[in-house]
Amino acid sequence: MYIEERKSKSGRISYRAIETYVDRLTGKRRRVSVTMDKKTNATMKWATAELQRKIDEAQETKTAKNITLAELLKEHAEYRRPDVRPSTQRAHADSIKRLVKIFPDGLLISAITLPVVQRSFLKMRDLSGVTVSMTASFFKQSMKYAKRMKYIEDISFIHEMTVSGRAKTVDDVKRAREKFLTREELAEVLQKVHEIKPRYALMLEFIALTGLRAGECSGLRYQDFDGQNIDINGTITHSVPFSAKEIKTPPKTLSSFRTVALNSRAIEILNQIRIENMKDAAWNKGKYTEKGYFFTSSTGNPIRFSDINHTLRSLKLPRHITTHVFRHTHIFLLAELGVPLKTIMERVGHINPKTTLAVYSHASEQMHRDAADKLDEISM
Repeated sequence: MYIEERKSKSGRISYRAIETYVDRLTGKRRRVSVTMDKKTNATMKWATAELQRKIDEAQETKTAKNITLAELLKEHAEYRRPDVRPSTQRAHADSIKRLVKIFPDGLLISAITLPVVQRSFLKMRDLSGVTVSMTASFFKQSMKYAKRMKYIEDISFIHEMTVSGRAKTVDDVKRAREKFLTREELAEVLQKVHEIKPRYALMLEFIALTGLRAGECSGLRYQDFDGQNIDINGTITHSVPFSAKEIKTPPKTLSSFRTVALNSRAIEILNQIRIENMKDAAWNKGKYTEKGYFFTSSTGNPIRFSDINHTLRSLKLPRHITTHVFRHTHIFLLAELGVPLKTIMERVGHINPKTTLAVYSHASEQMHRDAADKLDEISM
């Protein structure tokens, strides 16, 4: 810092304190200044602090002393927005709402300690374990982001924190069991759907035979089928309108890019659908626009899985069933046949064995129960 003495036209003396710095973004040398009426130890101390504040502001430098947790969470979510799917963006927004609610209002990240974290997350103990884990994960990611950005130095508390949701109830266990259908249940549901929406029934059956996500099935194009296998390379989401130039987006994860071998029934479904689409394109010109997708509505647009879920709800089934249940049903059916876990994971595009293993375990339990029932039939 250096001082320039200045004299006004009226003869009044003032002092300008000047400091230079290198702009991080451009590499150019810049300067900031403040004006003092007099040069004393007190005014020099004030000038030094004010110049540093101006430099920090110009460099967009934040410190743990002046950024709140709410500001950090929003900044981190915005930073990740371009690289994550719309569903993940919504999950981040939900996590922010929960975190802002459980932590003290206006909390500075410099004030975050392990006790503060533990007391705050205790407020979530009535929520499901999955919800708590997702929220805690976003919190930890945000703190790591803060450290990378030099907003805070010590984030050791994220490695020591422990969180948990409510203990599993009988209903929770029951819901976990309801994430898939047995062969008999599958046939019954497909029949009911077929009575009102035959095309939806074919799509759900295809998902149960292949393990595709509903969005992947909607995004399946003629060019993705070679007669024996399908190439999974994209998905259809709610966030992309059909008017967009490209309505198909990349799949959920890198492991989602895969080739799936089809059995004879799955091949039959695709061939049947292709013929039906050709008829619609020929007979309903002006209404049906051929876009190259297999599972389409009466207009030629890919079927939205939300529409299928609406139909499933309208059936008033004894349990809650969505399109994703049919994907889990595929895992269950393969597990029943004794297909190795690793093979199933590769087929459905899972990188984390947790979900696959959960359904796989339920299938094993079912087989043990069936074995016990068969033993009852043995008479000595």
